[in-house]
Amino acid sequence: MISSCGFECRDSRDYDWHGLKRGSEKFALFQYTESGGGMLEYEGTRRPVGEGQALLLHIPHQHRYWWPRGGRPWRFFFLCLYGREALRLLRQIEERRGPLLHIAVNSRSLELGRRIVERGVERGFDSEFEVSAQAYQFVMALSDELLNRNPEGKETRPFQNVVTFCREHLSESIGVEQMAAVAGFSRFHFSRLFKEAYGIPPGLFLAHMRIRIASQWLREEGSRSIKEIARRAGFRDANYFARAFRSVAGVSPGNFRRNGMY
Repeated sequence: MISSCGFECRDSRDYDWHGLKRGSEKFALFQYTESGGGMLEYEGTRRPVGEGQALLLHIPHQHRYWWPRGGRPWRFFFLCLYGREALRLLRQIEERRGPLLHIAVNSRSLELGRRIVERGVERGFDSEFEVSAQAYQFVMALSDELLNRNPEGKETRPFQNVVTFCREHLSESIGVEQMAAVAGFSRFHFSRLFKEAYGIPPGLFLAHMRIRIASQWLREEGSRSIKEIARRAGFRDANYFARAFRSVAGVSPGNFRRNGMY
């Protein structure tokens, strides 16, 4: 799910990309400005791209970004990502937050993004599974930071108690019915409001939370068996857990743990 990545410094008018002139293959670009800046034209609106801002763009699409003549050198790192689930989540972020993102300098997503690029530049990746796992962690961190918050950066308050409930009862057989009860709505009304707030249905949100927390336990709790971690994450069947984990992370829980894919 990562086709290319790198660090660059551009100060030439030759640096000029158009989103409809990069072929027909679908992918997403995440490009974080560390100093200097560039210009972005997105669906007819032109705006500057400055330090601490990130471009999030899908290709093919009607946009253009470039280094403006006379500007400071544009220093940035970038990740080009592909894959159905990655593109779905990144498109949700772009649609809700726009193509120009403000991201905290100490955010988890930036830490992961830089680490991935450093690894890719210095010595590459050992396998396609490692690349997939790295991309998954980055996309999920970015989604957690930007889809769980409103445009002003505040938490989506109405359902924070639901999210807390899910974390505290993860090992139990909870589902959308229980989530709706905590929120005080009917299942239908809750599902509609939750998707408006978070961008994905509540059942999928809970499934992703289970996988994300299970991946943390796989990294940090080597003495626990995969079967026990599956149970703690709310999966009664270890085989089902393995299938669900692979469908999201692109690799089995065992390979994820053995090969250090994080």
